Amino acid sequence: MRAILLILLAAACGPGDRPTVATRWTTYDPNFYPYAFAVDPAGDIYTAGDQSDQQDVWIAKRKHENGETAWTIHVTAVPGAGTVWMPHLGTDHANNVLVTGIASGHVDFGGAILTSSGGAIVAIDDIAIGGNHDRRALLEAALDSGHCLVLDAGDGIQGFVVTVPRVFFGRDFVELLMVDRTRRRAGIGRRLLQAAVSSASTSRVFTSANRSNSPMRALLGREGWSLSGELLGLDEGDPEIVYFIDRAVR
Repeated sequence: MRAILLILLAAACGPGDRPTVATRWTTYDPNFYPYAFAVDPAGDIYTAGDQSDQQDVWIAKRKHENGETAWTIHVTAVPGAGTVWMPHLGTDHANNVLVTGIASGHVDFGGAILTSSGGAIVAIDDIAIGGNHDRRALLEAALDSGHCLVLDAGDGIQGFVVTVPRVFFGRDFVELLMVDRTRRRAGIGRRLLQAAVSSASTSRVFTSANRSNSPMRALLGREGWSLSGELLGLDEGDPEIVYFIDRAVR
């Protein structure tokens, strides 16, 4: 039987700095299988998972004081016309909840049925549009694996960011960030970069940009990323500058 069991333990240091642990509350649901977990700055807990092996996802917020459910959202695939799986969950500095994963076909996100738009992210990538098959394959693989966050305001894809988990010396790596050329300089890149960091699976996240890529390097500087070093030999005469940031900074 699959189930969720949450236990909140309160720890305090006693004599000799030895911790004393006491159970504050427990909650148990025998029909819920969680595969993602996050905590916001206020200490409230978020879980994502499915129920009874159904082709759907339940996202829930639980209060840190007593474990009671504050709200739930049901994301479900349209029977026979879609699939959905969301294995990654996080929160940002404004307590927004970020869920990433795989959705194909038609999926009901709590009242609005959306259709997978994988082709749309290819359409805003200049390299993929130019016929680069490797770039197109990279984007398709990122979507299939759930490593791509897409910003869609309802009037088309505004941008996307690809973050590959634990690929860079065991740390998450922001591999690609792209904003539709007609919507640039409007804060979209900043929102996508923050979302990538907030939903990362490691506490330290890395990325890189060519020395010639001034807009991306300026964005990283404004967002508080630190310089890690340079990689030579990838693009002749244009070194790759590596940056990192810790999620605790936000």
